[in-house]
Amino acid sequence: MIFFMAISEEKTEKPTPKKKRDTREKGHVLKSNDVNIAFVLIAMLGAFKIFGPYLIEKIGTVTTYYITGFDYRDSLTTAKANTIFFNSAASIFIAMLPFLATSVLSTLLISYLQVGFLFSKKALTPDFARINPVEGFKRMFSIRALAELLKTILKFCVIAAVVFAEIKKVFHTFAMLIKNDITLSLKYIFETILKISFKLAFALLIIAAFDYLYQWWEYNRNLKMSKQEIKDEFKQVEGDPKIKARIRQKQMQLGLARMMSDVAKADFVLANPTHLAIAIKYDEKENNAPVVVAKGKGYVALKIKEKAMELKIEIIEDKPLAQAMYAAVEIGQEIPQEFYVAIAKILAEIYSVRRR
Repeated sequence: MIFFMAISEEKTEKPTPKKKRDTREKGHVLKSNDVNIAFVLIAMLGAFKIFGPYLIEKIGTVTTYYITGFDYRDSLTTAKANTIFFNSAASIFIAMLPFLATSVLSTLLISYLQVGFLFSKKALTPDFARINPVEGFKRMFSIRALAELLKTILKFCVIAAVVFAEIKKVFHTFAMLIKNDITLSLKYIFETILKISFKLAFALLIIAAFDYLYQWWEYNRNLKMSKQEIKDEFKQVEGDPKIKARIRQKQMQLGLARMMSDVAKADFVLANPTHLAIAIKYDEKENNAPVVVAKGKGYVALKIKEKAMELKIEIIEDKPLAQAMYAAVEIGQEIPQEFYVAIAKILAEIYSVRRR
């Protein structure tokens, strides 16, 4: 018994659209933070490539001014110190605006490309289950935690190896920078950092590609459903099939009861001897032609004929006419013109018998 329950709970089925939609609304989406980091880093390096010389020139100008151009023989008051600081900060901030804009826009763009537009209130709601020490212990020793640890170690090793290898190449050059112009020294440092950063970005991009594949695998694995979950979801969305069947049965019973009450208004019942019955009523004051007040086949036809016999309503057996009318006329409709003559003859005969 336990074995079969375990099999039924095994998550082997693809997620339904509703499961994907509900998961997304909770803020659980397919996303790789490493892809974000690599993309933003490449965008920032591109911005440094374009606007970096201007930033270096601005920093060099400000630094040169305060080292060589400032007259220190003047008394330095608090007001003058504040002016110097804010002017320098404003100059450097304006020079850095392209980098700040690039950082913000690239972050928004890569997030949109990975996730699309998403605002989830559920993701902002505090989840007190996350402070449960038992659940926290499980997360610490989960497969995901192990994968994140290995990924962090790998990134650290790659960054350390790239930085060490590049600095080793130019280490002897840094000692000579003190003899150069400060602007040239800053430019050399900037170009060295940029070269190292591009190599780091390329390495992180490769790691990010593998991380995205892992996140995709884990995301789809977590979305998988068991057969029982699919059944429960179907019941939740469509309703329990047993309940729906009982509702349909009840509706049929009510409809049959109403139809049986309408049989009492009929002038006669036209029947196929075995499985069709059509109750017909004619009131020249209310209708232009006879009206079908009830019809059915099989069990329903049997009940209509039983009701007619109970009420002493004539039952006329005419197989071809019954079959033709059953297919052509619905309950509550007047009979078509092609049946006028046949029904008129039956009504005339019934009225004649009643008068006698």
